[in-house]
Amino acid sequence: MLKRTSYLTGFRLWMLLAGAVILSFLASCSQDLPVAPGGDATGTLAVSTQITVVPARQSTPTPRKTEAVTQLDVDPRDLNGLEILFWHSFDDPARAMLLKLAEEFNRSNEWGVQVRAEYQGNYDQLNEKARLALENEQPPHLVAAYLYQALQWDSDPTLAALGKYVDDPIWGLTEEQQADFYPSIWQADVIAGERLGIPALRSGQYLYYNQTWGGELGFSQAPQSWRQLEQQVCAAAQAASNDDEQENDGLGGLLVTTDYAATLGWLAAFGSEIVDAESGVYALDTPAVEDAFEALRKLSDQGCAWLVENGSAVESFASRHSLIASGSLLEAPFLDQALERAGSRDQWTVLPFLGNATQAASIHYGPAYVVFSSSPEEELAAWLFIRWLLTPESQTQWIEASGGLPLQRSVAEQMQDYATRNPHWTEAVALLPDAQAEPALASWHTVRWAFSDATVQLFRYYFTLEQVPDLVELLDETVQELNER
Repeated sequence: MLKRTSYLTGFRLWMLLAGAVILSFLASCSQDLPVAPGGDATGTLAVSTQITVVPARQSTPTPRKTEAVTQLDVDPRDLNGLEILFWHSFDDPARAMLLKLAEEFNRSNEWGVQVRAEYQGNYDQLNEKARLALENEQPPHLVAAYLYQALQWDSDPTLAALGKYVDDPIWGLTEEQQADFYPSIWQADVIAGERLGIPALRSGQYLYYNQTWGGELGFSQAPQSWRQLEQQVCAAAQAASNDDEQENDGLGGLLVTTDYAATLGWLAAFGSEIVDAESGVYALDTPAVEDAFEALRKLSDQGCAWLVENGSAVESFASRHSLIASGSLLEAPFLDQALERAGSRDQWTVLPFLGNATQAASIHYGPAYVVFSSSPEEELAAWLFIRWLLTPESQTQWIEASGGLPLQRSVAEQMQDYATRNPHWTEAVALLPDAQAEPALASWHTVRWAFSDATVQLFRYYFTLEQVPDLVELLDETVQELNER
């Protein structure tokens, strides 16, 4: 345990702990993806883009290899006429595309399976409805939800283990198809060796960098390390303080948000694993976490970093109140709109979070397809619909409508036209090989808010650099307590 300093009294520690627990208690009122300006509270990835609809496909023969033998004790004839109820929280235009894909599946699949897709509101509303449905013993067959939500439902067990479907030689995915997924995305829904979910949609958290302004400040390229980031944001802060505008004094450098995904990004960039690989529990009282918090606090003390507690960083970034800001992939279209409203021609790019030496990291997150335990026939029917949604033909349409990250490398390669129209999507995709997933633990539903609270405390006017070890220790204690609950 790190040694405490005299700067934080026991009373203040108790107050910080209470604040973190209170925020955690209020997590049920939260949204699961950051809300983009002009969007709604569902957190759905939504962009305005042209949607290319591929004509309906013919049904695919079930066996991939004549010598393969299924491990599932299901007669395909028993699938005929089964109706699969699918709950989701995707907003338009993703919702409209999902309905089209479901209709195409219903029309073309060879087994006679029918899928009924129903929108259930935002992810908090879906979570509550799923709980009630389980209490009434009338759950849907298939849900697209965050895995940390679904893990709270899994009691007796509620969730079907999907590994046997994925790996089945007849009904599953080939080794080549599985290897096509970006590894961190494919493994994000595997808990203790058991696959409980299949990735449905992914967004990511990154740094926005104003290339135009950086060039005006004398920098020929975007920062590639924490030291370069420090140099550039301090130069921007100084320029903002020395210009003729008073409203931007004290701004201009690095804009930090309280988004927990951004906090994860900073910690990961400085080498924190967040969750210990061997024990499977949070591990935050570490030098890496301390290094990240100290680096951010030093920038604040230098006047080179500032915190946005409410709202999005988009408008501030578009107004040159920051050279670098953290934000999500889904906000990219809204950032372009904000620049247009401001009459700005600034060009910007997507960067990973930068840390010690040459370390860098980005964070991805999003809902997964989970199947409720039911009859073998119903579980297989739900899996067949998931498998169909994962085909390259379906995925290219789905990504264009949702604005999300590609799940598979081959799909990214097929979307060259979309990539050309959406350069920031392309930049985010380039970071996927080294991206990290948010923790796959049921407690993440509440624990994540302790990360946000720690970032707030780090930037408080009364906080000092010497208090960082105490804040790290307190964060670790709070997270461990919440996880045990």
